[in-house]
Amino acid sequence: MAFKRQHRVLLHAGLHKTGTTTVQTFLSSCSERLRKAGFLYPRTGTVFEAHFNIAWQLTRDRRFARSLGTIDDLAKEIEGFKGDIILSSEDFESILDQPERFAPLRFHPAFADREFVVLVYVRNQSSYAESLYLQLLRHGYGQEFCLFVEQVLRFRKFQFDEWAYHFDYGQLYSQWVDCPWARFIIRNYHDLDGESILTDFLGFLDPSLSLSDLELNLRCNERDTIQKSLNYFYRNRCNRDLTENENETLTHICKALREKLVTVPNEVRSQFYQAFSADNKTLCEKTGLCDKGLVDMGRAPEAIFPIGRLFSFELANCIAGNRSPLVSEDNRDCSELWRYAQDVENGWKWLDWLGFFTVMDQGWIFHEHHGPLRFHGASPDDITVWDKNMNAFWWTSDLLYPYIYRFADQTWLFYEKGSSNPRKFYNFSLNTREDA
Repeated sequence: MAFKRQHRVLLHAGLHKTGTTTVQTFLSSCSERLRKAGFLYPRTGTVFEAHFNIAWQLTRDRRFARSLGTIDDLAKEIEGFKGDIILSSEDFESILDQPERFAPLRFHPAFADREFVVLVYVRNQSSYAESLYLQLLRHGYGQEFCLFVEQVLRFRKFQFDEWAYHFDYGQLYSQWVDCPWARFIIRNYHDLDGESILTDFLGFLDPSLSLSDLELNLRCNERDTIQKSLNYFYRNRCNRDLTENENETLTHICKALREKLVTVPNEVRSQFYQAFSADNKTLCEKTGLCDKGLVDMGRAPEAIFPIGRLFSFELANCIAGNRSPLVSEDNRDCSELWRYAQDVENGWKWLDWLGFFTVMDQGWIFHEHHGPLRFHGASPDDITVWDKNMNAFWWTSDLLYPYIYRFADQTWLFYEKGSSNPRKFYNFSLNTREDA
């Protein structure tokens, strides 16, 4: 006689940034097909195809609205269904460290006779922090990336409004391992069956279920462009939309990045490794989980641009700093600007962003192509320059250059590197080239 397993309530609880939106989009679009196969993805409590309102009811989130469907309403929808119930929302993550908070769902009469299974996907904390940070910018978060990382490392979780994001996976597991009324399943986002979140999820659901080629390639909620993320970051910090001038500055910053990958640098990855890898390894040993990606968090590729340098106090001020030439006769010490310059020979120095130059005095340098320049500023993020040959002030940063902002006519120029006598510039206001 074939063993008949107990029907389940499968609660897919994220974590955030582990393909949850892709799973939810599939479950919603294929709900009829799944129902015929014995799996119900209820409509009650869904917002954007996920059971956010059910999660918000359990977490006591201010966004909860009875009109969107409650646990009692959910019970009515599933009444009489002889199969598994699937609920999915990454906002269940907020209370994952408190199993008792799921009791109103687990012990509701409509679900009491079902096996209660909590399914969670985890990814290494370094990549999770990077993806989560960029996602939070969409929702009004405006703190610097370095301070975000500091809080994650200090508290091993991150709290933002009603949301709580968990980075200590071993602690989550310890809260559930002895729970008599639930089965807690952890899956490794870096070791997915079929290298797809959908194939992995359906393999857990029922190995007999298959996907079409179109479904296999389904990707949802992909990362915003750097320009869009920077726009969110600056807007959130200022509590207003960017001005035309600020938008133009931001555009040139993104152009200056060219094709560089913006990601977590190795020194920050090392901090995450030291904080979490040992505990991740212990968790994998306890659960039989593959430790791929969770213990060795990998190294950054070559030629990256550190994400913390981009989403920073300095960058925000760089965006806002091009309204008037900031010069001071007292500020003649520009040694910080040349701190990382390499000494070449005969008094010449080289910076990867500026090129070859010699340092004179009182902020003056002689540049191999520009000639005499006087620098004002103590930080490479915010530099005002008096250009003797151009007879004008312009503003730039080590990130922006060779894009420069000329104060006299309030226009952006692009210096064609290597040009000299005359130097070649592209004028973005006139859409023409000019010599200087």
